Amino acid sequence: LEVETAVASISTQYHWVAQQELLLRSYEQLLASLQQYAQWMQTVFDAGQIRKSDILLATLEVNRQKANVLRQREVLESAKRQFNQLLARDPLTPFAIPELSTLPGTLPKTYDRSVILSNNLRLQWLESEKRAIALELAEWNAERYPKLQLSAGYSYNKTDNQAGFLLFNRNHGWNAQLGAQWNLFDANRL
Repeated sequence: LEVETAVASISTQYHWVAQQELLLRSYEQLLASLQQYAQWMQTVFDAGQIRKSDILLATLEVNRQKANVLRQREVLESAKRQFNQLLARDPLTPFAIPELSTLPGTLPKTYDRSVILSNNLRLQWLESEKRAIALELAEWNAERYPKLQLSAGYSYNKTDNQAGFLLFNRNHGWNAQLGAQWNLFDANRL
């Protein structure tokens, strides 16, 4: 279970790093496009076709995107440090994600519950806990039902006296008892 948890954590963190890398690349591409747009706007302004406020808006958008790129670089570096820590390496160990256009490892469209349950120890443990709790609940509910008691026995008793009113006494035979018990009110203790 610990090995599965560790592998799942490492895999999840790797995909997180890859996702942040793709996001950074898209932010950088958008920044490059905005910078080209700002240069084009400057050229158009120099020709006298647009107002100065349009150039300022384009410059503002470029600066906003630069801030997004810087923020995304910090998120990526943090994700890489966490990934290195999961691998028990120095957090500052550099590594690169291969050039990706999409994230690897697409999930299947259909899930077979038996295959997933047979391969995951945590799910197996949770399934056994579920069965144990169901049995415990059934036992707990059984306390509310009426109880029947049945007992049977055979007795033999012989008494001999030398003097007295009764000189000889003998009892023998079968006996049976049937009883029922049902709590009408248990003060809400169950």
